Amino acid sequence: MNPQPTPPDAPGPATRPRVRRGWLERNLWGLLALVPLCAAAGWMHRDVITESYWEGRPREAVVSDADGWVSYAGARIRLTGLEPATDLVTFGGDPYRVPDGLVAWRATLVFQAADQEAVAGCTLRLEDAAGNTYGPNPEELNGAKVPVASCTSADEPAPPSYDVVAYFVTPASARATAVRIMIAEELPRYARLTASP
Repeated sequence: MNPQPTPPDAPGPATRPRVRRGWLERNLWGLLALVPLCAAAGWMHRDVITESYWEGRPREAVVSDADGWVSYAGARIRLTGLEPATDLVTFGGDPYRVPDGLVAWRATLVFQAADQEAVAGCTLRLEDAAGNTYGPNPEELNGAKVPVASCTSADEPAPPSYDVVAYFVTPASARATAVRIMIAEELPRYARLTASP
């Protein structure tokens, strides 16, 4: 028996239209496989990241000796004054008023450094009785005539012993107790200076 040819106008076998899949559908399994791979990679490097973070945190205080001196970064440092700064003036010489609810503090430090480069990149922080810290030269003192906080002398050549003055602002309820000095190369060690009695 010979098969009969299908007339040209007769419908053929049913075909499904071709559906185009999107990028997400085509790559879904690959993306799902990335989740445990990324988690494993993060877990393997967790210790390295944690150690790097922890090493960069100031957590080992170097405190003063019986005479009030701290030996840190090749220098000897002493905090000789820490008191409210009540005599601030503007650049024009008028009295400067700190915003209500705040107190300005003046810290005076003496440095004995044979090599000022060792302390040049220092970070100064004021510490209060609760352990909170505050940075120097806050914006609340932008209109006051105060020096930029530094651990180096402005004189050239630098004398073997020199004074540094830094200004801080705290809430009125805070009581300043110490000044911290941090140098990146010395971390996690930092100098913690308290005023001599």
